[in-house]
Amino acid sequence: MHLKDLNDNQLLQMYLNCMDAIHAGRPTAARALALVKEVNAVWELQLTAAMDKKFKADTPEVGLLKTVGYRVGKSGEKQQRRWEILDMVMSQELPFVGSPAYMYEWGDPLSCKRYRKLHRVLASFRSGGKHFSNMEVAVEHWEQDIVHIERNWKTRSCA
Repeated sequence: MHLKDLNDNQLLQMYLNCMDAIHAGRPTAARALALVKEVNAVWELQLTAAMDKKFKADTPEVGLLKTVGYRVGKSGEKQQRRWEILDMVMSQELPFVGSPAYMYEWGDPLSCKRYRKLHRVLASFRSGGKHFSNMEVAVEHWEQDIVHIERNWKTRSCA
């Protein structure tokens, strides 16, 4: 098996499994440490390629917004909490999700790149949700949230 042949989700799972083995002191810890170094090397190559616009990261199984607690719909967060989360996404350092190349897509805090990525993600969710009759509340939330980031972050980030 070549690590370069694995997708981003598989690489992340391998990394996490290896870290578990290392921290648990398993007999496989030495091999796990070597694999962590190999995964990091693949991620570094992908990140360099992404920076040169020659690589597009896979969408992680659990995306950035879900990782930071953003949820919409009937069982989702209230508007104020969603907006707090979106404001944090725009203004703060983000937790590691997926791969370095995926994180690169999000850009720096307060950047136009971050704003555009967040806007694209929310617009994509909204567009996909419109195809399902049971997602009216979620679509309404995404529409509200898009307006919120347009009002509060577009000119600050992309001026």
